[in-house]
Amino acid sequence: MPYKNTHTFTTAIKNMLLLCILFFSMGCTLVLADDEPPEILPPVFSHQGGFYQDGFDLHIENPHSGTYHYVVSRAGYQEQAGQITVDTQEKEVVVTLVPAGRGEASPSETDHRHIAGTTHSVGFCVDMTDSPFEDGDVVYISGDMTDPAWPEPGSDPDMIMESQDNDSIYCIYLDLEAGNHQYKYFLNPGWGDGEWSGSPNRQVTVYGDTIFHDIWGVIDPDDPDDPDDPEPPYVPGTATLTFVVEDPEGNPIPDATIFFDGEELAPGEYVITGVMPAALIRYTTDGSIPDSTSAVYDAPIPITSREGDPNTISLIPTNNLGEGHHYNENWQPPAGEIFKINTIRARAFYPTGARARRRPIAIWWMNRLFTATPCR
Repeated sequence: MPYKNTHTFTTAIKNMLLLCILFFSMGCTLVLADDEPPEILPPVFSHQGGFYQDGFDLHIENPHSGTYHYVVSRAGYQEQAGQITVDTQEKEVVVTLVPAGRGEASPSETDHRHIAGTTHSVGFCVDMTDSPFEDGDVVYISGDMTDPAWPEPGSDPDMIMESQDNDSIYCIYLDLEAGNHQYKYFLNPGWGDGEWSGSPNRQVTVYGDTIFHDIWGVIDPDDPDDPDDPEPPYVPGTATLTFVVEDPEGNPIPDATIFFDGEELAPGEYVITGVMPAALIRYTTDGSIPDSTSAVYDAPIPITSREGDPNTISLIPTNNLGEGHHYNENWQPPAGEIFKINTIRARAFYPTGARARRRPIAIWWMNRLFTATPCR
């Protein structure tokens, strides 16, 4: 319908915005069995979705900082306390206990070490049937799974894919750590003969030994042999924390007691599994669902009025029926600027690539009495 009447238009937009508030405020309940890892909590916003008259900085709180406190003790030694931030799937904490009466232990006597993540055998196979492949061509893969990332095709012979039994299927097998990986396929050396130019990249999440099946030029073929992504509710991969307790000479102390995150472990129990790692918050401002390529939240997001932004979606006709058609609504473009909103979506990501359920909000702006700033 043509919104030529300002009062009718404002009332309709207000009703729509009220529905948007209800929609964006809805969440979901995550139910876990007793033996499943802890629930992944969504990010927490400093402001609720709604109408605002003044600009502000939107803060997003990370519900999983991955920081834990611990105390290590043993009879005859000074107690050693510290904290650790778990930001990898496996981490080692070396704690030096100083004999009682020998002097204070210095902070440097507690060492936090990363353990190289366990790698998995991952196969990438691409069907070249519908590609411009010709006899003598070479198929390459390039992506962020190498160091350095995204080597130019032809510069690294280890990235050449091999034909499977003279078939149109080409495969390569790499040892990769769990998590998200991006890649593309290319024909012959150089960047000129890729599947497509620019974004998007192919993206997969590695959880263990597996093979991914692709089709040249098809971004996400539905192959029954591909591993399925976890369905919501998403469950995070947890981390393993290993304590190494020793004296100043480096001799192991096998029977110390560790208090970790408020719980006392049995003497000599130095390996803690199921630890919730630190989350990385990613967000979007265009209404799309955050993924591993979205912006990382590292500073407050300024929320400002969108007054003056051009109309876009509102210029799409409601129907294209010709003049005289009995269903023709005589659509007309909006008379003036349409109300628009700021939409922020945020999501927590973990070292394994698992995702928290998303947390969206919508912010509306009040500039004039009874009228919201334009909504796209």
